[in-house]
Amino acid sequence: MKKLTSALFLSNRFWGISFGAAFLLALAACFFVWHGAAGGTTAQVYINGELAYEVDLEAIGEPYTFAPQAGNIIRVESGRICIESADCPDQICVRQGWIAGGGIPIVCLPNRLVIRIEAASRAFDAISK
Repeated sequence: MKKLTSALFLSNRFWGISFGAAFLLALAACFFVWHGAAGGTTAQVYINGELAYEVDLEAIGEPYTFAPQAGNIIRVESGRICIESADCPDQICVRQGWIAGGGIPIVCLPNRLVIRIEAASRAFDAISK
């Protein structure tokens, strides 16, 4: 009876380690796909749905701020961007903080301002169907 229990334990440990390793490999692959953009990133500032400004985040030497419209002040640093202050009542856009990747945009609904980050096109070796 003891040999059967130890064999079952080794089998469960083997599968646990195998699934754990596969999970870590998948996580690493997702990280490299998400952050592996070839070239730089560009922040696009939209006002009322129209592109108003484009900022190359990789070419920033000194951090600076600018006001694309009355009520919003945007802070730009190398590789990231945020809304430093806004005159909207809820301040969600300010509390969102810095963005550096192409994941979630900064949106200020009362001022109709959106900041998105676009990564340069990724160069793939091949595409499979």
